[in-house]
Amino acid sequence: MTDNRKYNIYQDIIELSDIELQKKRWLSDDSDEISSYEELMCSFFDDNNIIDFIDSELAKYSPSSELKKSLQKLVTALNDFDDNGFDNEQIFNSRPWNKIISIAGEVRVLWENELPVN
Repeated sequence: MTDNRKYNIYQDIIELSDIELQKKRWLSDDSDEISSYEELMCSFFDDNNIIDFIDSELAKYSPSSELKKSLQKLVTALNDFDDNGFDNEQIFNSRPWNKIISIAGEVRVLWENELPVN
């Protein structure tokens, strides 16, 4: 279960870090992988429980303090994000969301270097 959750969180981080993937999944009706802002938040926070993962499982992979801090920074930025009732397109066009994409990109690079997912 743990490695599956690690993989699923990594997939969420990929989506969080890639505006083009968000556009494809959030706006396209002909994609095999349909998603939305709400679905991504549900997956990251509820299904995969990122906070519990950081608090109780991440240490078993011996991550750098930089990765742990970056994950916490991402969680904080997402918790602070106010979608203002925006639709998906308005969300990824907002300045705060672009900052979240940037933070997620930092997390993704660290994750790929430290926690390879096969």
